[in-house]
Amino acid sequence: MSARRNGWDDACRPGATSLKKAVAAGPGHCHPLVDNGPGGAAGVRGVAWTVGDGAAGRRAGRLSGRVSTRHDLVGREVSGVMSEEWFDVVDEQDRVIGRELRREVHRRKLLHRAVHVLVLNCAGKVFLQKRSMKKDSAPGAWDSSASGHVDSGETYDVCAPRELREELGVEAAAPIEPLFKLPASEETAAEFVWVYRTCHEGPFVLHPDEIESGAWFTPGEVDAAVRDRPAEFARSFRHIWGEARRRGLV
Repeated sequence: MSARRNGWDDACRPGATSLKKAVAAGPGHCHPLVDNGPGGAAGVRGVAWTVGDGAAGRRAGRLSGRVSTRHDLVGREVSGVMSEEWFDVVDEQDRVIGRELRREVHRRKLLHRAVHVLVLNCAGKVFLQKRSMKKDSAPGAWDSSASGHVDSGETYDVCAPRELREELGVEAAAPIEPLFKLPASEETAAEFVWVYRTCHEGPFVLHPDEIESGAWFTPGEVDAAVRDRPAEFARSFRHIWGEARRRGLV
């Protein structure tokens, strides 16, 4: 999987060839949102955010064990019992060896796949989500901009933009750039993880079942909060953030 570095110019400052150059060049034609959202983990004001019920922010047909009403991608109402998610089970080299239901993968701690997407704006801030208290792991913790499991039969590269649509309700404004891959470990909860980066200014439509709130932070603010209050962050995010900072990618 090769890094795709073109296409940032249209989303950030014209003439810049990378996110770092876009930030160094100044805001240009970017229009950051007004800081009037929820307070963040680092004690700064967050970005305006919206919890919505739109199709782009719903996991229609993918959430398990719920009888409810959803809408498909053209706005048609879909009712009934949602089917449970299936994941590919992989070996130590990330080769698919089978598939299992989500609950079985987690119960038996089988190796599987996930993606994390870091969304930065033209001011160089990163958007973090605060996980919903409904989540079965790390409820209420701060986490990557968007993240999720790779479905059975799905690729990492297909999963990353899907998670942006489902959790933040947006399409990527610039190419989603693969940064690095982490091996499955205790820190990643038995997940092989590809970490991606993209550029977007918002606003976002946060999935109410997935995300309680969200806010923009400078990398320095995230560093300080992770150092001083690590329990407020998902364990996998602490691992991913540390690796991204070590590599100089955020």
